[in-house]
Amino acid sequence: MSTALDACQELEREARRAELSGDPLAPVLRALIGTTSTMDRSMVEIARQIEQSRQPVSPQIVRQAVAQAIRAAAPEVVRAINVRTILVMAGVMIALMAGAFGAGYFVRGEPPMIAGLRAGDDVCRAQDGGVLCYIPIWTTLPSSAAGK
Repeated sequence: MSTALDACQELEREARRAELSGDPLAPVLRALIGTTSTMDRSMVEIARQIEQSRQPVSPQIVRQAVAQAIRAAAPEVVRAINVRTILVMAGVMIALMAGAFGAGYFVRGEPPMIAGLRAGDDVCRAQDGGVLCYIPIWTTLPSSAAGK
């Protein structure tokens, strides 16, 4: 910030010259010197704070900030929890679950096949230079009378 110091020194010389010659602008120059030096100090402080803000925050400070935020928000959360709120939230949860089950029922696609119950021996046939085999399974179980 040597530029600001140079400007202050130059303004100081001009203010002394103006005071010696009785110039009515001398108080204005003095005020300008004060303003410039204050701005110089402010800029130095801002630069220091910017440099300090670039440093990482310690984990202890982060823990303290989180704990303070929780302590500040806890009374509002406790006040918000009442019977009406609990009932509304339970109703919303039930509605969402009913909607999910209903959507699953209507969008489920084809009914699942019962796998693992063989209906006979493997059926194999030659196709395109290879062998294609099928495993027949029951898609609908036979009646109990047919099995006797």
